[in-house]
Amino acid sequence: MFSLNYNVINLFLSRKLFEAIPKEQVIDIIKPEPTGHYSQIIWFLYDWLTVIQLLNKDLTLGNYVKLLDQSIQFGILSENLLLKQWIVDNLIWERGFCSLIYPSSILEQFLKMIFLH
Repeated sequence: MFSLNYNVINLFLSRKLFEAIPKEQVIDIIKPEPTGHYSQIIWFLYDWLTVIQLLNKDLTLGNYVKLLDQSIQFGILSENLLLKQWIVDNLIWERGFCSLIYPSSILEQFLKMIFLH
């Protein structure tokens, strides 16, 4: 999960990685520190991308972690709080079609045109 070090989510690569490694290896990454920033994101992405529940229990304490860093990747403003992994799901679309967009001045200008008129 190299990209997580740079706060960049790549859904395609994450899914391919989860398909290639055993579920138990992912659990071994998460279990030592389930409330850790990266653990929460990996746990959410595994559940969301594979539609296989990684762990049966929910977190009972911790801090909410935003999935997307919106200074790097465009996300929605009305965020979905997920109690299972204490994740702020700010993805734009659904699992079946969820394109990730990088902010740019052109995108910002376009959004201002749409929402100001």
